[in-house]
Amino acid sequence: MSSHHKRPICWVRRQNGEKLPPPRVPPPGGVKDGRLSSILSAITNKTVKTYDTWRPVDDYENYLRVLKLNGHDDETIEKIRARHIKYYEENPPKEPEPLPDYSIPFKASTDGETAMCMTTRGDNTISIRIIENPFRNFYDKSNTPEDYIEMYTKAGCSDAMIERIRRKFEEKERVQVEASKHYDRVMARYSGKSTTKTKKTSLRSRFARSMKFVAIKAEDLEDDMGAADE
Repeated sequence: MSSHHKRPICWVRRQNGEKLPPPRVPPPGGVKDGRLSSILSAITNKTVKTYDTWRPVDDYENYLRVLKLNGHDDETIEKIRARHIKYYEENPPKEPEPLPDYSIPFKASTDGETAMCMTTRGDNTISIRIIENPFRNFYDKSNTPEDYIEMYTKAGCSDAMIERIRRKFEEKERVQVEASKHYDRVMARYSGKSTTKTKKTSLRSRFARSMKFVAIKAEDLEDDMGAADE
């Protein structure tokens, strides 16, 4: 029988009278401390702790109104109301923090030279005065951060607004410094020289180029022949 065949190895070994090894049997007791075993034990374990998924509703009165419209009984609604009242008594909501005054009490005129500045007096009345437009040179490229801060100060902006503008300029300057350092680190990795390696030519190619025929002009050939006749 030829050793070259297309039969499976088990068929060849059986034809030759060889005994096949017994099938593998998993060890008794199954797999221990495995992920599947832990999942199965967690499912069958009846002492698993359950978590309360209840969450309070912000506008619970409107929520209870919707439940009543959907046909829920009064006893269920009162239980939900009592639970919300108890929760908010133990966890009172925080008072909202007052927002900073970022308003700009300023209105420029149509000519751009003057402006109307509005300030609030102590009796909550508004005082209006006409001032020189502090933003007339706003787009001047030579302005510094202090120039812009002075513009907003003359316009009557609040201290919170001035501080916010100052932080914006400081953050912009910090980002520019970090970007410049990153650019220097990147450029320091390169020497400026080309890293392209010169392609090596094989000895066969160099020999072939040296054996190429050199073109000879016709007039040079005639001169050589004339010289030979002389």
